[in-house]
Amino acid sequence: MSIQADVVLDSGFFIPNHSDSDLEIGYYESETGTSDLAVYVDGEELESPEPFKLGLGLIEVRHYADGIVKRDGPRASAAFRERLLNLKDLYGENVHVEHANFDCVIRFDSGDLRPSMVKRRSFKEHKKQLDGSYKYDLQSSSRELLIAHNVIFQYALEPGESLELARDGIAFWNSENYPVLKHLEIEILADNSTTEKFYRHAFSYERDSYWLPNQGDPPPVFGGGGALFIREWNYCPKHGTYSESECPNLPPHL
Repeated sequence: MSIQADVVLDSGFFIPNHSDSDLEIGYYESETGTSDLAVYVDGEELESPEPFKLGLGLIEVRHYADGIVKRDGPRASAAFRERLLNLKDLYGENVHVEHANFDCVIRFDSGDLRPSMVKRRSFKEHKKQLDGSYKYDLQSSSRELLIAHNVIFQYALEPGESLELARDGIAFWNSENYPVLKHLEIEILADNSTTEKFYRHAFSYERDSYWLPNQGDPPPVFGGGGALFIREWNYCPKHGTYSESECPNLPPHL
């Protein structure tokens, strides 16, 4: 019997890599002393004596089958693309991010992904002040968007298969070390300290104003209210790629 394995991301920034076989998501670690990961085995959270930090560099989520990593590319649900926040909806133009600004980049080579916690979220414009800080503009009206707060990558692990996490090519966690019977869940967390990083520090250049989400509207279930999922460019679920134009081969569903 297969094991249901889910990787839940509370926050992240889909960044274009023009690859047919993987998806990359920019990520910022939670504040010092706070874990970046929570792992649940058959509903029970694994305890860790120290905060579980992802660290810097490239983080790979690997699905091992028959001794090799599956690289058949992530497959998206029909509603996936429509439920991601597009920065163009906030700024009226494409806003680019700097790959090197993230703490790490999480790469997925496989898995079925779908949006989760689809709710309305309020955004408010914060304008630059004379001292260089940014403050909410009371004269600016807020914008409310119906978007995914989480994204879930789903896997069916057959006997002998496992999920592994690797940092810069070196494995640091593997599900085969835990007695999973039915369900494994790995949650990649983001706390309040990451919000401004995703919505300001990730950008390629400084702006005179930024749109930031209202952290308490609505309250997130996991992760303490970090950023939401953002797509920088148009996403093609068939090819697993992003571009500034629509994919000509975009199917109606997968």
